[in-house]
Amino acid sequence: MTGPELRTELRRHGHDISVVFITAHRDESIRPLLGGRDAVACLFKPISEAALGRGAR
Repeated sequence: MTGPELRTELRRHGHDISVVFITAHRDESIRPLLGGRDAVACLFKPISEAALGRGAR
């Protein structure tokens, strides 16, 4: 099962939670597709500390 499929199943079972998708497929065209599934964010591997919010002070 893919991440988006898991998100769909969770909602189908009444679990409406925030989701951050993490993918190794660096394809910017996927962001709008995941956003349509109520994704909080979509991060691409490798993930930098700045992307996680630890790099900025």
